[in-house]
Amino acid sequence: MVKQKRAKGKAGGVGPSSDFDVIIVGAGPSGLSVGSELAQTARVLVIDSKKKVSDTAKSWFVPNFSLRKNEDILPYVYPGVKRFLTDTFGGAKRAWVAKLKGGYNFIREHELLAYWGRKITRRRNGSKLLLGTYFEDFEDRGDSVRVNTTKGMFTGRLLIDASGHHSKIKSQCDIPYEDGYWWSVFGATVKHPKGVAPMKVGDYLLWGTYRDSNADPGAPLAKGRPVFEYEVLDENTSFTLVLFLSKDKVDVDFMKRQFYHILREEPRNAVWHKVEVVEEKYGWYPSPGVSQGFARDRVAFIGDAGNWSTPCGWGMAFILSNYKKYAANIARALKTGQLDQGSLESFVQMRENERYEILLDQLAAHFLSRAPTQLIDKFIYVWDEVDFLYCEKLFTLTIKQAEVFEVVKALLSRVKVSELYEAFDEEEIPIAAKAAIAALEDLAEEKLRKLAEDTKEWLEKTGDWIDNMLGTDLFPAPTPQVQTVGELDNGFDFLDDKSIFFGDDEEDGN
Repeated sequence: MVKQKRAKGKAGGVGPSSDFDVIIVGAGPSGLSVGSELAQTARVLVIDSKKKVSDTAKSWFVPNFSLRKNEDILPYVYPGVKRFLTDTFGGAKRAWVAKLKGGYNFIREHELLAYWGRKITRRRNGSKLLLGTYFEDFEDRGDSVRVNTTKGMFTGRLLIDASGHHSKIKSQCDIPYEDGYWWSVFGATVKHPKGVAPMKVGDYLLWGTYRDSNADPGAPLAKGRPVFEYEVLDENTSFTLVLFLSKDKVDVDFMKRQFYHILREEPRNAVWHKVEVVEEKYGWYPSPGVSQGFARDRVAFIGDAGNWSTPCGWGMAFILSNYKKYAANIARALKTGQLDQGSLESFVQMRENERYEILLDQLAAHFLSRAPTQLIDKFIYVWDEVDFLYCEKLFTLTIKQAEVFEVVKALLSRVKVSELYEAFDEEEIPIAAKAAIAALEDLAEEKLRKLAEDTKEWLEKTGDWIDNMLGTDLFPAPTPQVQTVGELDNGFDFLDDKSIFFGDDEEDGN
């Protein structure tokens, strides 16, 4: 139940009227992307505490398939990861060529946010960006929402919370944050005075560890072990970072100390010792489960506030894959007045036969957090036996059941079940069971569908033979069923395909 707040302050002076169709709290990638689409047909107000619309402390790279149907943002991306590497103090040093169809792209984050901001303000329909402004609280007035900020009071038909995982709006709505894990990250874009060699442009070190970062050499990420990563952006530039994965967010000052120790002092990192730091970046990314759909009457949640991510942190890919369709559904809801909780929640639904992929991804994230370093090394060696493409597909939620079974078979050839069991606590066991059940159910459904298709084909062939004999049509073709645009375009792209990210039925292998 939403806690009612008494309106305070005076109406905000952003125009002759302070009424908007949509008020969005948060000018990060989710708020700006959805706002830029809605502003084409609705009067939108986006508020944020930052000073410039292009400001962000985060950076992203995304699978190329998340850019489909996003031709307008292609000027703000450039070729990304071409090779994956690992380098652990235990000796797991490996390199694999990226094979995921379409590859990956780096995002020009500041330019992209500025582009979305311009789309909002240049529409000339009264849509506004109000920066340097803090959200205070809101009041549900039955037919509208009144929002109180440090720069006044504004009313709108719909409030969209894009304020991040620390959302005050969720707290006011009594929506608890899903228990889970946090990716805590601190890093920097750096310049290499003598070039990035021996590294190559497109290299991504996805797992690097150091013996002296913890007193216990076997300590996992959950016990404070940092993982060092880098992405080589061009011949002279890289993005370097340390990450932690645990049930609590790691303090930014602690992360910063760890980062600069590894960057400047770690003997194995001589190539980094004299780099020039251009821009520091940090943040916390939730590692959610499957509950991406929740709302209240006249209040929607997107981005981190709405769990728009995956357990392994593909939040930006999730946004790029879905923001246009989501905004189109909101625009239709504004026209029809269907802004109740049920309608808003219906825009964010997960197909049941995709849940095993999310659960498996969630389980993998928990394993990476809790497994001791020696077990992580064994996991890395698994990819010597199976195609590394399966690893890419596992973490981008495009892996198929048969491929999962191959990975599990290779894993169990190197790791004892007892070792895996010890890497999880009791709460992870139900997740593993749910993932297994969901995979088996989906596999069974697939086999049943195949059986039904084969049976239908046999009946049709038999029917054709009988028709020829009798001169009648025993199996007439079914009358095509006409669907409305709303029926064809309802929900997110992952409603109607194998991947959470995109909607067309394509092969995504080599």
